[in-house]
Amino acid sequence: MALLLCHECLSWIESSDGWCPECLARVRPDEPDPPLDDLRRRIGDLVTLIGEVRLRRKGLPDRGMLYATDCGLFFVPHGPEPAGDWSGEPAPSASVLFTIAGTVWPMLAPFVSLITLRHVHQQAQSKLEPMILSRIHAPPLPRLLMDDPGVLFLAANSVQLVERRFRHWVFYRQRGSPVRLKPLWPKRWFRQRMREALSLPCWNNVIVSP
Repeated sequence: MALLLCHECLSWIESSDGWCPECLARVRPDEPDPPLDDLRRRIGDLVTLIGEVRLRRKGLPDRGMLYATDCGLFFVPHGPEPAGDWSGEPAPSASVLFTIAGTVWPMLAPFVSLITLRHVHQQAQSKLEPMILSRIHAPPLPRLLMDDPGVLFLAANSVQLVERRFRHWVFYRQRGSPVRLKPLWPKRWFRQRMREALSLPCWNNVIVSP
């Protein structure tokens, strides 16, 4: 199913019934996307990097860097490593070792397959590089949003409550499902960066739990 940009919450979604599952707004596939100038006004300018996070989402990249803008939060997923060539095959040492083990001990074959797949997945994850943006050297945020469905923008004026739990931050929207994220950087350092971001004027009307 093709992904559509919800013009209300600016989330990339799959909509089979004409409604956005994130903000419950009406989605019309034949309606043209907002112009970049309008997106730039709604997203705002980049302010600072908050840290690396993992989003709770399905079907889209969940690990990336979280930034603060003067209108909300901007998530950019990790991308492929620019240099080098990765074929998706496990390293020869691991591949040969597990193949021999599976041949000699047939009962181990299911475990061999599981370990090999996990090894391939870890290699793939290790080849993902964070996109570090700065206020001086950064592509336009609206262009990033339009070019990569993994990008997520959360407007501060769409949030009514921010709650910090033991390992997660939860952003409850006024309509639709909450956005949940898990910091992947040191908790204390990330909390300070997030508190600084939530002190920006765009969050003045949002309740932030202590």
